[in-house]
Amino acid sequence: MRGTENIVFATSVLGAGHIRDNKPCQDYSIAWQPKDSGAVVLIVCDGHGGDTYVRSHVGSRLAAEITLEAVKEFIPVEGHHPDPEWIVGCQGEVHAHEQVGFGRGENKIFEALFETIYRRWLDAIEEDAQENPFTEHERECLGERKLVKAYGTTLMAYVQTRDYWFAFQIGDGRMLAADENLQWKQLVPWDENCFLNQTTSLCNTHPLPMFRYAFDGTGNFPAAVFCCSDGIEDSWGDYEVAPHQLHDYFSALAKYFIKEGKDSTLDRLSEFLPKLSAAASKDDMSLAGYINKDAIRLEGKLQ
Repeated sequence: MRGTENIVFATSVLGAGHIRDNKPCQDYSIAWQPKDSGAVVLIVCDGHGGDTYVRSHVGSRLAAEITLEAVKEFIPVEGHHPDPEWIVGCQGEVHAHEQVGFGRGENKIFEALFETIYRRWLDAIEEDAQENPFTEHERECLGERKLVKAYGTTLMAYVQTRDYWFAFQIGDGRMLAADENLQWKQLVPWDENCFLNQTTSLCNTHPLPMFRYAFDGTGNFPAAVFCCSDGIEDSWGDYEVAPHQLHDYFSALAKYFIKEGKDSTLDRLSEFLPKLSAAASKDDMSLAGYINKDAIRLEGKLQ
């Protein structure tokens, strides 16, 4: 892996619309980097905002926490013993080359990871519903729909080890990677079913084929990776029409992290993101990121 100086962070803020409507933050984000392991995990989950999804704030948190634990079991990290089949797969079928695709029979190893996450999430939301029975209002909002709808959420994750990286996603939001010149690109294939306010989700009837993924075992690592919920993405215009607006923001933010430090930048973000939400999307906002300070070329002075 290139470089040794990494910045890893995650932040979620309550959106202006949810402040107005007295609703909880339905986003949840995690950044995990065990010391001296070479591993990085970024996770962003965006619980759905419609009236039906009365516990999406719980669903997003459970999805993020379960994903982290599942990933820990799958990658070789000190203190965490990976699944033997995963190691064999990485050394053979997967580890030899780059791959992108959907969870539709293209790669059994990734399919097993996605199914592990999904099944554990189903068990967790069932347990939550039993331990915390639905209120009358929640039952009215859910109506005749299945329990899983109440907890609906998207999920995206980026995972990096010393030898390879992979990323996966179900639903909307953007996961972008940058090279040393801060030129950004999408990591996983886009899903055309994610359009306007429509998105694929863990609460779909058959979600596993809707997972998208990318893998690179060639030794080429991104200089930076940012994962954001659609609350941030939508605040910078239509990504399909003008991606440079989000790219420019991420480039400026990466430079600010490098020059001003992690703590100072997160303080600024905690002030800026609520203002951005109020001025633009009105939605909750989550951002998780990884920046290899040694890999990025800084030119000029950050404005």
